[in-house]
Amino acid sequence: MIIKLVKSIQSVSAHQWNALTRGPFFSHEWFQFIEAVEGQRHQFYYFLAMEAERLVGVIPAFVPLKNDDIYRNFLYGRLHAWIPRLSGCGARPLICYGLGASGKNLLSDQEFIPAIIPPLIAAVRDLRSQENISDLVFLFVRENEADIIETLETCGFSKVFLSAAAILQNRFDTFDDYLRSLSRNGKNSVKGDLRRFRKFGCTPEVCAKPEEDLGVIAELVANIEKKYPSTLTKQSLRKLKMAFRWMTAYRTTYLVRAKKVPLGTITFFIKDDLISTYAAGLDYRYVRASGTYFYLFYYLPVQEMINRRAPYLNFNHMAYRVKESRGAKLVPQFMFVKSLKPNRVKPYWFKIVDRRYRSKFNTQYNGELTKPMHANPGIRR
Repeated sequence: MIIKLVKSIQSVSAHQWNALTRGPFFSHEWFQFIEAVEGQRHQFYYFLAMEAERLVGVIPAFVPLKNDDIYRNFLYGRLHAWIPRLSGCGARPLICYGLGASGKNLLSDQEFIPAIIPPLIAAVRDLRSQENISDLVFLFVRENEADIIETLETCGFSKVFLSAAAILQNRFDTFDDYLRSLSRNGKNSVKGDLRRFRKFGCTPEVCAKPEEDLGVIAELVANIEKKYPSTLTKQSLRKLKMAFRWMTAYRTTYLVRAKKVPLGTITFFIKDDLISTYAAGLDYRYVRASGTYFYLFYYLPVQEMINRRAPYLNFNHMAYRVKESRGAKLVPQFMFVKSLKPNRVKPYWFKIVDRRYRSKFNTQYNGELTKPMHANPGIRR
């Protein structure tokens, strides 16, 4: 096996790429979109595993062109902004992760080839002097990906806990089957949310041409990101427009209205029966019932998962207790780092960061015991 390196997704056949990979955030179209909107901030690399001129595996990665990147933020928090030596004195990490993929795991659902890692490390070492690469990083590797974890640990990667993903496995034929799988309290919470949603007069509809409602959708997305008041920018509108254009083949967009007033939106990208959510938004200025929130961000995705026969749904992190009460299981996620330059401090720092994130997770998880499980703090009831 040899590793071929290219710096643009355009250098790879879309047909070969999509035939090999699974999921919307691993599609050729997604990386075209990301290159278009993030090309000024990141240098992209695509490591192609070849056997006899045949593409057998791919690992996308990027090097941040600025110091404020996801890896440094995880590893050093606010420290990297005022202690340059700690953040590597200009050295940059090569991050293997789906940029812009909303926290979804990069390698999930791909056919992982353990033999790809040693030649990948060798290829990155060749890049080290040219690009001043300090670390090779894999973000959001899930605990249930045992073959990936074993391979990375064998190759000398340090393991750092980050968070937990809330995964709902699809074992249901209908939404009623999903309800029957919940505890009594969970079932009552879901039924109460749905009752409030219908009482408020909300109706979901599929947008046949989301481009025509792009302004409304972008306003709703900006509202949930910034809370109120809404702060829609030309940049966020352009990014949403480009995402919809590139991902047209995989896109289904919903709008929730009450008396013709748009209250919420969510977009599903669906490829190879795998579902990822994108551009979710809610207008907190008008929503009066928590049922609208939970319908849009929980029950509509669950219904979509059942209808599409998707194997699972990833609710990502945060609000762990609420997601557990609605059937999701928590799966720990880790960062794996291999330093390419000798550094005696980093192994100890990795242990400190690991303890810090485990403590943060426990605080978030146990802190939710005091919050009502049927309400979102941002929603006026």
